[in-house]
Amino acid sequence: MKNIALCIANYFSNRNGDNLLDSNYVYDNIINNIIPENNLDIFIHSFDIKNKDQILQKYPSVIDYIIEPQIDFNTLLDSDNKKLLELLTNNPDPNGHVSILNTLSMLYSRKQSILLANTYSQSKNKKYDCIIFIRFDIGVRVNCDTEPGYNLCHLLFDINDIDNYVKNDYIVSSYWNQLNAGLSDFWFFSNHNNMLLFAMTYDYVLHYAFKLNSDYLNAFLTNWPDSNKHNEFSNEIINLKHNNTKPEPYTCLINYTANSHYLYKYYFIVSGLYTKCKYKKNKVFY
Repeated sequence: MKNIALCIANYFSNRNGDNLLDSNYVYDNIINNIIPENNLDIFIHSFDIKNKDQILQKYPSVIDYIIEPQIDFNTLLDSDNKKLLELLTNNPDPNGHVSILNTLSMLYSRKQSILLANTYSQSKNKKYDCIIFIRFDIGVRVNCDTEPGYNLCHLLFDINDIDNYVKNDYIVSSYWNQLNAGLSDFWFFSNHNNMLLFAMTYDYVLHYAFKLNSDYLNAFLTNWPDSNKHNEFSNEIINLKHNNTKPEPYTCLINYTANSHYLYKYYFIVSGLYTKCKYKKNKVFY
């Protein structure tokens, strides 16, 4: 029997107005593939107080949760953070929904869900064989069948992945067609130690990335790693396993600085997680 933690975070409601209460995706593709043969503990963090009852109705067996008022992350920014915030306010993300404050909120919520699992495991004097992180809206926000190349929301969790990949120190996320930019962020899973390091993305972004002249920002604007100026969808990190030549990298617009896909990629590089990455599409690993 394996001990597994499922950590869920962010808002139960989303921009698309998806009905997550009626979606059985998480149970059909993750939870029911783990129990009853293995032990599964669920942990939740959210700022979605309005939907607290729905969250607890959907996940009645949750071990521990924090559903709290939205933190004003503006109050946590120092003067260097605020210089970048001002610059991005004048150069907003064209999609209109990615900002420093939104990104910090998202990363903080994910961190807290994993810390709940860690605190509980310490109280029971055990380590989890595997910690899975997911967003509430996994499996419903993007239709993977009609949007080929993305496949960024689908996670059919196979318990054998623990023996084949987690025990070998890999951290797994979804394979999608934009690995040159960064990692898909709907779900991740790995061993206990790697997922604690993953949770610290929030701290790195707040204290180091979201500042003018940070290493992250300089790489973002001048020399984005494992990218291809002439083919943004070439997935260079996969190609490098078969080809030792690196193409000319691309540069990014400052408007997209707060995009979590880029941030995860750079944090994984500086934290040492990047070399441990595997990307899963259905049952195939890359």
